[in-house]
Amino acid sequence: MQSFDLVAHLYRQRAFSRATFGPGARTKGVIDHIKKELVEIEKAPTDLMEWVDVILLALDGAWRAGYTPHQIVESILLKQSKNELRDWPDWRTADPDKAIEHVRLIKPQSVGKSEMALAEISSEVLARAPVVVTNTPRAGETAEQAYARTAEARESFRAEMRAAGDCPRKRVGFCLLPRCECSFPTAADEGGGP
Repeated sequence: MQSFDLVAHLYRQRAFSRATFGPGARTKGVIDHIKKELVEIEKAPTDLMEWVDVILLALDGAWRAGYTPHQIVESILLKQSKNELRDWPDWRTADPDKAIEHVRLIKPQSVGKSEMALAEISSEVLARAPVVVTNTPRAGETAEQAYARTAEARESFRAEMRAAGDCPRKRVGFCLLPRCECSFPTAADEGGGP
């Protein structure tokens, strides 16, 4: 298989979509189409093309919401890195028919800070995270093996933030890092977490 340039694809997809379906957000139309494709996936969950339909529709919705191909790709990378830094419950104990949600340590309303402020803090943390680069599977390695291999890097990153004393926790008054040993209370201590 040849290498794939997602940014170039997004420019191509945008040109096709605009010419075929018209300009503008078309948000309700895109959502309606995604819902129909999800029904198709429920009928044929192993049909790769049905999954790809949802991917393409989501990308279509993103550019129609006003984002450039570069912004979309950067957001995909940021979101993946953010998910990798989160703590997750053990999948073996979860209902396979229900979503597995990450462990929520802070609820914005419990600390009196806006979600935007917490998002800015998360972006600062992610900008310094080593996982963005190190979590890519090596030759012959599965994604699960790569994630397990980088567990030490994630823990090291958390320890480095504690040692540096520049954790964004100073700004919100709560510790944002799972299993941290700092003197700041966690959101759970204040009734805002699990």
